[in-house]
Amino acid sequence: MNSRLILQHYDLSGHGDATALTRASPLVIQAFNDAWLSNSGLAYTTRQDDNVDIADRYWWPMTEAIGVFADLQKLYKNPEFESLYRQTSAFAHSQLIYHVNGGWFRELDISGQPLSKQFLGKPDIYHSVQATLFPLVPKFVTA
Repeated sequence: MNSRLILQHYDLSGHGDATALTRASPLVIQAFNDAWLSNSGLAYTTRQDDNVDIADRYWWPMTEAIGVFADLQKLYKNPEFESLYRQTSAFAHSQLIYHVNGGWFRELDISGQPLSKQFLGKPDIYHSVQATLFPLVPKFVTA
């Protein structure tokens, strides 16, 4: 989700763009509302008309959503962001994390079952680690 990148840029650039925080929140809410597929995860892409384009559900958009909602919750202490963080985390825990041998399922079919259509092997560790570590950082650093 681009909102997380906006927040990271804001933080790493010394908080120079005062509009970054006000742009990130509505962007992530709109993206989430457009892409959430009735408790079956996030669609991979949506069109400009806010409809789903590619309904495939991959692990990495969910990890991005977990990270951005964790950051926004730290910034704003907003119950909506906390609820969305919990919703995405719970979905990842119940559907995407492979608890038997560890790791994440890389994609799910329409019924929520693991699928190996687009990706083979284990997913990259980068996204899995960020979904685990970003929420553990005690606060989002601001000016």
